[in-house]
Amino acid sequence: MVPDLLLEKKDSKNHGFGIDNARTVVEKYDGSIEFSFHDNTFMVSLFLLQRKPIFTLIYTRFNKYVLYFSKIW
Repeated sequence: MVPDLLLEKKDSKNHGFGIDNARTVVEKYDGSIEFSFHDNTFMVSLFLLQRKPIFTLIYTRFNKYVLYFSKIW
């Protein structure tokens, strides 16, 4: 549980949409989200699963390895 924070944003009507958007992304990609408050600092950690390989390692006929990076998103 995160304690109440002193907010400095003047527009309190539109405050807090960032966390809702982060939760939506986390749910969409089967991840997790953690909130913490330590030393007067609020932290959000997002963990998302990678469904595609990040790279492919290929051994060539010239006895060399070639690393191909994939687009993540």
